[in-house]
Order: sequence, then C-alpha cells, then structure tokens
Amino acid sequence: MAESIVTQVTRLQNMTVGELRDRYAEVFGEQPRSRNKDYLWKRVAFRIQELAEGSISERALRLGHVTRARVTQIMDLLLLAPDLQETLLFLPAAPGRDPIHLRELRYLCQTPIWAEQRERWAEIGVMVPMPVSIQDSTMRRTETRS
Repeated sequence: MAESIVTQVTRLQNMTVGELRDRYAEVFGEQPRSRNKDYLWKRVAFRIQELAEGSISERALRLGHVTRARVTQIMDLLLLAPDLQETLLFLPAAPGRDPIHLRELRYLCQTPIWAEQRERWAEIGVMVPMPVSIQDSTMRRTETRS
C-alpha cells in the first residue's frame, strides 16, 4: 500500500540534504541546483502532492494572474500553526500599512515547529492581538524566570 502524502512529507522534514536531493531527482527527473534544506523539502513536498492530487492548470494560473512561485508561497501558509492561521484570517481591515507583510510571514513559515512559529510571531511584534495560546505561553515563560 502506498504511503499517505502526510507520511511522505513528514519523513522529508527529517531527511538530510543529500537524501532530499536524491528524492528531488526522483520526483522531478533532474538534479536540483540548490543545497538549501528548507527549499528542497518544500519543493519535494509540493511535487508529491501535485503528483498525487493534480496541480493547478496553466489556465488557472493565467486567470488568477499568479505564478507558480506565488502559489508555493501561499501554500507555505498552510504550514503555520492553526492559531496563527486563524489570527491571520480574522485580521481587522485597517487603512494604511498592513499589520504584517509577506516577508514576516515567510519568516514564520521557515520552521515547521509550531512552538517556534509562535516565538517568532512574538519576536516580530505584529501589531495585532496575539492568539491566546501565544499570550499564555509567553506569560508562563516570564513567570518561570521571575
């Protein structure tokens, strides 16, 4: 029986750069130029899902005026902790400067570990209320240091 997509992607996160490069060659049919572990596991994970479930058609990309790279950036947001996703989805509409930029979101997505994402959220100082789980964990850390 074939492994589920989730199982395959989970295994990717624990692979070495050499193993990821080999897996990349398997799914893309060519050697990767990159040796960046984060880039490799995301590209392979996206390709595994694309092969299993189909990809976005070229027509859909043209109609949506987006590139494959932009779709990959959007898909990366699915790696965020659920409470962070919820906070982003329900950001209040505000005139002027956006409370968070793509650069900051990409920084959050660089780690698949939700606790680290929450620490990074607090670190970048997003000007929106932190999810309750982040506030609680931050308070607990402060209390233990006192």
